[in-house]
Amino acid sequence: MASARLPSAVVTVLISLIALLLYNRGGPLSRLYLNAPSRLPRENNLSQPSIKFSNTVRNCEDVILDVEEGFALLSCDPSRDVWNTVMGTFIDPTSSPSTGIYIWHYSTPDTEPEQVKLLDFSRRSQEFHPLGIEYHAPSNTLFIINHSPSGPTVELFRFYPSERAATHITTLRHPRLATPNSLAVLSSTEFLVTNDHYFHRRFNPFFALLETYLAFRGGSVIHVKLHPNIADGIKAASNLMQLPFANGIAHLNASTIAVASSSMNTVYLYSITQPASEDSPPYLEQLSSISLPFHPDNLSVDGSGKLLIAGHPHGPTLEKVAKSNRFCHSGVAEEREKCFTEGLSWVAEWSEVEGVKTLYVGDEYGTSTTAVRDVGRGVGVVTGLYAEGVYVWRD
Repeated sequence: MASARLPSAVVTVLISLIALLLYNRGGPLSRLYLNAPSRLPRENNLSQPSIKFSNTVRNCEDVILDVEEGFALLSCDPSRDVWNTVMGTFIDPTSSPSTGIYIWHYSTPDTEPEQVKLLDFSRRSQEFHPLGIEYHAPSNTLFIINHSPSGPTVELFRFYPSERAATHITTLRHPRLATPNSLAVLSSTEFLVTNDHYFHRRFNPFFALLETYLAFRGGSVIHVKLHPNIADGIKAASNLMQLPFANGIAHLNASTIAVASSSMNTVYLYSITQPASEDSPPYLEQLSSISLPFHPDNLSVDGSGKLLIAGHPHGPTLEKVAKSNRFCHSGVAEEREKCFTEGLSWVAEWSEVEGVKTLYVGDEYGTSTTAVRDVGRGVGVVTGLYAEGVYVWRD
């Protein structure tokens, strides 16, 4: 009996789709081979680097600097080992007592990070899993993305740096804030937020992984407008654009926004145009893109205007760390044997004049997510998703 054959038109379509996939994904997918731990070239161009505060903070995903006051705010969640809605870990949603926001006065010698007291925030002990953070210094407003087991939120606080305390203002929820990851504040009542996926890994794990590795344009950038009294919550939330695995977002300058696509190994630059009407969202138009040899995570811009990009060289290795990191801190010897410690990091900087320059590639400090730098004081900080302490360098 003759074997069945696909119609030629179907074969043509399939070949075209595969060719398109390889064209769009060839570079990023090649890093699955080139950036494997045994092949990854190590490089360290940081001055006086050291791991600090490994006994104080752990699993810090984001860090922001207030260079005027000389302090850093760290978003840390040791319970990320057993609850990570981005990486697909859903074992125990209960927060660790050391989960929270930490303030470090890096401008003062011999100081360590201290946990910020979150006042009037009753949900903290059970449902606080901070990820991206932003701080609007003129209004002392702290924005925190919370991956709560009851659903993602953005928590707003009034922050008092000298008292190392923050008073809860309101909890923001909206259908458009489905998988929030990173924030860029425009004012005390307006911000941009990325959704990293369309498919939530908790509810659609298979499709979420397909979305990641096939680079479906399921991620988004959302513009959120609050009521003048921010305690009243969201006035409007608008979808400005779609892109694969939208991750870090930052102001490159007053008229340009940078957005990281982890799936595409690319940072996209967009002009941001304010609308004629206060009730309309701003408009984003792509200007250019920055290709990278790794998966970018969070973004920041230093005082010299350089874009700092931290991320992950090898996706499967990060997945392995995410699944095993809880064993590294177990009190059971048999479980500690399952610990996998080869977390990988890649930190780079970009400027229009110099292009992309590697600052650090290695495993001494693994799972890098954010890099920030105070140019005036010559201090830089890298945080790691599953790392003990922070990586500090001094120029």
